[in-house]
Amino acid sequence: MLIDPHYPNYAKMLGKIQEYIDVHPRHNSAIAGSALKEVIQEKFGDGIMSAIDFTMDVEKVEDSKGDRVKIVMSGKFLSYKKW
Repeated sequence: MLIDPHYPNYAKMLGKIQEYIDVHPRHNSAIAGSALKEVIQEKFGDGIMSAIDFTMDVEKVEDSKGDRVKIVMSGKFLSYKKW
């Protein structure tokens, strides 16, 4: 999206775009986070996906209804230890 910097509400529009970029991925992970955790534990057992040994790729997927964003996360599975 191109925005003319001379547009009266340029700074406000830029702020809204930045907010959209920041908030929506966090919103999606907040909604899907607990479901993802359940699926991970169902497939791997009790544990978590590492955020230290972790990679994430973002890909563009062309679609006739509009381009889509594909996010691929890969993290090492860490099983819970019993004490």
